[in-house]
Amino acid sequence: MNMRPEDEPGVSPGPASPEKKTKQALLGRGLALFIGGVAVTAFLLYLAVALYAAFRAG
Repeated sequence: MNMRPEDEPGVSPGPASPEKKTKQALLGRGLALFIGGVAVTAFLLYLAVALYAAFRAG
């Protein structure tokens, strides 16, 4: 089953200017980096609490 790129699910059917596509791609990349940064920060906080608890218990 061959699907044209413009028929892919999640792709808006309206014509978008190249500037708008570039802006959307940049915003999407920024959102992904923000979510990744939050995940890394949460993991580091978890690691700090675990290390603190391990040293306090021992």
